[in-house]
Amino acid sequence: MRTLWPRMTPMRRLFADDRWVAVVLATAAVGWCLALALLMTQFPFMRGGRQPSLLEALWLVSIPGVGALGGVWAAWNRRPVLLGLAAAFVGLVTVVFGFSIGSAFTPSFGLLAWATFATVSAAPESKKA
Repeated sequence: MRTLWPRMTPMRRLFADDRWVAVVLATAAVGWCLALALLMTQFPFMRGGRQPSLLEALWLVSIPGVGALGGVWAAWNRRPVLLGLAAAFVGLVTVVFGFSIGSAFTPSFGLLAWATFATVSAAPESKKA
């Protein structure tokens, strides 16, 4: 018998299990980094009391943003260890940058950590022999 949908599209596979929670949370972490870049352009916090341009602000959030993008990839491909490493990387950046703008990345770290926990809890049980 012929099925109506012979292949599972990537979006159908995403919503077929609980993986979508981790993907949405990791994507929200990237969104927070981008929103933070836009927010930085509104406040004069750089030396001399000047506001950064959009390119300067994107440069400032590029390091944790790349870590968060790695978290999105890991969540999409069901790699909880890599997602945890991405969360740890963003957390380390938060601590290292903590004396200037690091505390602004705390929500991104929290979202990635939450995505890691969601991925681990949604993982299928392994068969014990």
